[in-house]
Amino acid sequence: MNMKLIRPDKHHSVFLGKYTIPNGAKPNSIIIKIDIEWLVLEIDEDNERMLLLSKNCLDWEFFEGGYSFFCSQPMTSWDKSAIREMLGQEYYDEWFSENEKKLIIPYNTSNTTTDLLFLLSAEEVKKYFETPEDATAVSLIADPDYEHNKENSVINIYPEIYWTRTVSNEGYKVRCVNEYGDIVDKTSDNDEIGIRPAMWIKYNAE
Repeated sequence: MNMKLIRPDKHHSVFLGKYTIPNGAKPNSIIIKIDIEWLVLEIDEDNERMLLLSKNCLDWEFFEGGYSFFCSQPMTSWDKSAIREMLGQEYYDEWFSENEKKLIIPYNTSNTTTDLLFLLSAEEVKKYFETPEDATAVSLIADPDYEHNKENSVINIYPEIYWTRTVSNEGYKVRCVNEYGDIVDKTSDNDEIGIRPAMWIKYNAE
């Protein structure tokens, strides 16, 4: 099956993949899958590729579990983080079909790491969003009280804080974008921070 994406203008949306709306339970007590909407942050015409960022946060998870308040050295990093491993394996396989995976291009997220799915760095958030308000995101939440009627389950929308891949100078903290679009530091083992993935894809793939 051949797939093509029509090149949109910056910050227009494309739809690729499906995800299960979270409902606060792990595993989810109800399963409602919807198409993933992605914002186009950058178009590289020379290489026929574009950078996408999910419009909404797609789940919550810790960046890395476990740290010491008394340790002066960083206890976590993007290359060794649990969230990077989950994006590259669990979420990648869950969200995309085999044909959709063919569109995703590896990206050098650091001098030592290359990823298909990744988080924006704090610097990239500032680069691609002109105002803090533009950088905000929400989560769609399936109401578990409607488990008896999945098709009509209420979807609530919550302002969300989400991870970047930038580790704070404090070491056990990671830079995040809060519900107002400001960059703040949160401890790396906080499992209530949203995941807002990014990826480079071919925009005119055969």
